[in-house]
Amino acid sequence: MAASGPASSMSEADRSRQRHWRILVSTASSFLARGFSLAVGLLTVRIVLGELGKDVYGVWAVITAAVVWSTLLDFGVLNGLVNAIAEAFGKQDRESAAALTSTAFWALTAVASLLAVASLPVVAFVDWEGLLSAGGVAPATELRWSVLAALIPFIVAIPLSVVRQVYAGYQRAYVTNVFLGLGAVVSLVLVVVVASSQPSLPWLVLASTIGPPIGALFHFGYMIAVDMPWLRPRLHLVSLPSMKRLLRSSVPLFLMQCGALLVNYSQPIVIAHLANYSVVADYSLLSRLYGMVGTVVVLATSPFFPAFREASERGERAWVRRNFTRMMAVRMLAAGGLALAVLIGGNAILALWLGSEIAQFPALVWLAFAATLLASAWGTGFSDLLTIMDRLWLQVAFVMASGIITVVLTIVLVPGLGVLGAMLAFGFTAITVWSWVGPMLVKPILAKDPQ
Repeated sequence: MAASGPASSMSEADRSRQRHWRILVSTASSFLARGFSLAVGLLTVRIVLGELGKDVYGVWAVITAAVVWSTLLDFGVLNGLVNAIAEAFGKQDRESAAALTSTAFWALTAVASLLAVASLPVVAFVDWEGLLSAGGVAPATELRWSVLAALIPFIVAIPLSVVRQVYAGYQRAYVTNVFLGLGAVVSLVLVVVVASSQPSLPWLVLASTIGPPIGALFHFGYMIAVDMPWLRPRLHLVSLPSMKRLLRSSVPLFLMQCGALLVNYSQPIVIAHLANYSVVADYSLLSRLYGMVGTVVVLATSPFFPAFREASERGERAWVRRNFTRMMAVRMLAAGGLALAVLIGGNAILALWLGSEIAQFPALVWLAFAATLLASAWGTGFSDLLTIMDRLWLQVAFVMASGIITVVLTIVLVPGLGVLGAMLAFGFTAITVWSWVGPMLVKPILAKDPQ
């Protein structure tokens, strides 16, 4: 049953002003909280690289990239929850939102429990030295404990991640950002403490990954005890209709997630088998810098997307068209400025970050970096609009194809071109295909209403 009240009786102009206020506050808080998180990430890499050396740092990068593949085990439910909550918010339907939250939380709690049980024999009996091609780089026992140290925080975070998606759907990401900042503080303190006491790879992995789940736990407690107690996960609210609504978005989003992981997280693992861990470390540093720069672009615009879905549910398509154009202008201005910065001073930025010239790249690598950043900023703007509107299946085909192409090109190009080959493989489909396919697919969403 849809709720009534002040929110549902507001005029279109008032709703527009309220959306803009939420977008502004979310964006500003994102820059503060995520900016601090990025600073912590930069410092963590510098500490790990300095304490462990380049080759062992490469192992650290491969382990953390490999564990990210476990995100597939949420089967897209977390991503689908944002769309479902944004839809319920647009309809002012608290009952549906509560049922969706409970269904997602308990489903993911079951997934996390099964993963915890299954991971113990996997960690214990898999030949991680052979699988990671890390013979002679780190002891087998240390590798085993490092994998476990990376898995534990991830498993704990699976059900707690529901709260972040709920706040995104309600266009209140600024609340989430406070707790992201808290998690970053915890990570920073733990990394500094561990680094000052004869650090080993497993302890540095755990210290660098445990902060976000701790922040998420406090965020979850704040939501159910203080801010939105009516969203407290309750077993009796778990329902088949809610699961069906989540699956409507989550199934294609899960497939997209598979392709995205191939694009974004397959390369360190593939490179480890094609080259040495020094090359893995070089590419990991470059990709981390790319991720941090890309995050700035996303932070400037991501709060718009739940608002687009909510406005669309209310039939306010003119608002969507007008503000999507503005959002893309902001996105490309940010991407253009950052691309120019890395073209001019990429190596200087790396040296400032790492405190040495341990990783320096030729101009062609930075050109590929900048071109990929611009193409990705442009293409993902359209992709994110399609995603929040549940226009997913054509994207599934593209992302899966992109993942396969990225892996194949990495295998072909890395042996001869090294890091440049990995960068070219990473950006190929974004530059050559999605930069024009995305705008074409978005046209029906932005079309004017028939008169």
